[in-house]
Amino acid sequence: MPGLQRTLEERAQGAGLGGVRRVHRQWRSWNARLAGLVGVATVVGAGWLYSSGHWVLCLLVPLLVVVAGLAWAYWAPIATPDGRWRFVVCENGLLLWSERNGELAVIPWDAVEGIEPVGFGGSGRLESRLLFTADDGVPSEVYVPTVGARGDLFSAVRARGPQPVRVVRRVVVSGVVVAVVALSAWVVVVPQVVTATVDGRPDELGGFARACEGAGARFSGAAYYRVDGPRPLVLFDVEENGEVKYDMTSFSTSGAARTSAQEKDAPAPDPGAVQLVACRHPVGRMSESPFKTCTYTGGVTLAYYQGRYRVDVYESRTHRKVGSVEVAGDDSPECPKMARIAKGDERERTTEPTSYETALAPFVTGPRM
Repeated sequence: MPGLQRTLEERAQGAGLGGVRRVHRQWRSWNARLAGLVGVATVVGAGWLYSSGHWVLCLLVPLLVVVAGLAWAYWAPIATPDGRWRFVVCENGLLLWSERNGELAVIPWDAVEGIEPVGFGGSGRLESRLLFTADDGVPSEVYVPTVGARGDLFSAVRARGPQPVRVVRRVVVSGVVVAVVALSAWVVVVPQVVTATVDGRPDELGGFARACEGAGARFSGAAYYRVDGPRPLVLFDVEENGEVKYDMTSFSTSGAARTSAQEKDAPAPDPGAVQLVACRHPVGRMSESPFKTCTYTGGVTLAYYQGRYRVDVYESRTHRKVGSVEVAGDDSPECPKMARIAKGDERERTTEPTSYETALAPFVTGPRM
């Protein structure tokens, strides 16, 4: 705030305090109980997100809570008649300033008596007061609220003069902040925008799941995408929360499809032969009207909606997107003889595809795309 800084400089010079060396701005204090509740809620929420598979949000939410808390403390209005205070450390004394009433006090260094603790306040911090002698010789005091670099302000008061900025501490704190932000960006942001490169190839088919996580992954040791088929393919389900699950659906070197139901009857492709990785994403429903409703004793109903899915197909070796295809969920499910639906449970289901052979055949046996 250049205008305020200029005003403080002019007033300090006019009061005989000399040049301004540092301004300690008041922060909005957190109530200790409220801060504790927010902290507990954040930890519980992060744990729930982690257990639900939202590991990105598990890291991001606590970081956003901390940033929001600091922003609130720094910018939120101060609910007092004077508004936000500023303790201005000058060459020859202290200037106390409020955003609503302007100058509150001019205190030369030789009038400063010291800092005295007065106990713990509602914010959970040790509160203090500044003791000084007023111009008329009367002992006076002023409460010191939460301000930026509070320890440096107290050091200046005790030394009765401006103190050098603690460069080492600033560098260390800044380094820690930068490291935390960089680590968070590396863990949260980078995987969502940068395709990872994995040396070699997975030893198991489930290892290709990384191709469907975030921005995906390329496997340098995977099989080449060949001109002629059949091309072994493995399919993964990407849940709405970003969690990737092995669908157990694959196409072998013979082009034969294999599903979880055929696990014992159809061979799975060798991991070293996999040329394509397919990622299935839910994109809604084929219709917003249920195509089947099952009714049970007591009038309880269970509605079935036909799911709609997008399957993206990538080269396993380069992660080049070969193409996409839309697949519909099952449109002929049977009503289960018994359905255990507790109070509050969803009474609707979205069906999943039962076969991918027709949709993925062009990628497995068709011409190279």
